[in-house]
Amino acid sequence: MTAPSTRDPSSRYILGDFSPQQFIDEYWQKKPLFLKGALPDFVNPLTADELAGLACESDIESRLIENTNPYPERSEPPWQLSLGPFSEEEFLSLPENNWTLLVQDVDKKVPEVGILLELVDFLPRWAIDDIMISYATPGGSVGPHVDRYDVFLLQTQGCRDWHLAKNLKTTRLREDTELSVLADFEPEETFHAEPGDVLYLPANIAHYGIATSDCMTYSFGFRAPSEEEIQEAVFQEILKQASSKQLRENLTGPRQHTGPRQHAGPQQHSCELQKPFLQSIEEIAQKALRTPFDSATWTGKFFTQRKSEHHVPAPLEAMSREAFVQSVRFGQSLRRAPGSRLLYSFTPKLTLFADGAAFELSALENAEGLAHQLCEDTEFIFSDTQQSAFEKEAQNPSPQRTSGPPHSIAELLYRLYLQGSLLCQ
Repeated sequence: MTAPSTRDPSSRYILGDFSPQQFIDEYWQKKPLFLKGALPDFVNPLTADELAGLACESDIESRLIENTNPYPERSEPPWQLSLGPFSEEEFLSLPENNWTLLVQDVDKKVPEVGILLELVDFLPRWAIDDIMISYATPGGSVGPHVDRYDVFLLQTQGCRDWHLAKNLKTTRLREDTELSVLADFEPEETFHAEPGDVLYLPANIAHYGIATSDCMTYSFGFRAPSEEEIQEAVFQEILKQASSKQLRENLTGPRQHTGPRQHAGPQQHSCELQKPFLQSIEEIAQKALRTPFDSATWTGKFFTQRKSEHHVPAPLEAMSREAFVQSVRFGQSLRRAPGSRLLYSFTPKLTLFADGAAFELSALENAEGLAHQLCEDTEFIFSDTQQSAFEKEAQNPSPQRTSGPPHSIAELLYRLYLQGSLLCQ
């Protein structure tokens, strides 16, 4: 469906004037939606040259895809993939047409891009994965393909034609390229995207975007862990807890054999797995599955963990707590680190989750408002009450602890600073 827009410029969502409730009821994870002119006043925070500069950095995931489809007489594959980092010389040697540069996780490197995540704040923050930015020359494409996640595609420069196929007869892939390009793609619907237009695609909708001019597209991708991935991670946590419990029992209790039961007497056939042994294995497995499991805390930690390549670095030269408190008192700002993931939950107690760590907030005044601030605001602005508490902490500092629920707002903010979730600038 195409939805025309008479967007109110004050709208803060990527949907423009389209109702978030209607979107969730009718389209989210159900069917595509093309929003014409959803963000007509959008200002691109990055130029093509700046994007290329990011792709030259070693800690950035980037790809360059050259498609030679317009030249069927050539012998090379129709889509060729190169992985970054790239050099300036490589970009200068590219042809004028038929290539695409894709840079992942730009929101975690460029604060002006990271703040754009607020455009999709009508959806749960835990579901958002990253903002990928692509730059393509005329004819540039990555081929017809299927993504396993939901995505909003915001056109910010130039034009691109999007061809969709919702009823694929087969998901067979081409064998003449290392990319996952569909072999039998027949478009059923086409949209011409211009700056300010938005295309929403649910997971598993086949699509094929072709640049019709030099263009830039922002892809807001959403996390889509499968049931199997979640089960594997849950079982790993259960086994970890069961192992810790067993270790504590071994250290504090009487020495005893804790593995599977051996045969009570000589075994006539040494290669036979006998019934008592098999029963003991079953008992060990059932014991692990009976391990108490705090699903709320696990969920908060799991969905705030960063990808390993975006691990939150602690400050190279961390301030002492006293120096931190004084710095904040005298004007240094506290900002959420780019790409830092923060969530909170009221189950079973109000808990803040930050980049895989959990902080119970029950001991803090106005803890709910504090959780809202830290999760939703890029910069932490003190209320009068919080400022007063911070001043009190400066005059009578409480003992610093590295675990357990924080006892003051200063302790919480300092621990978030130490783990790299907050920046003091």
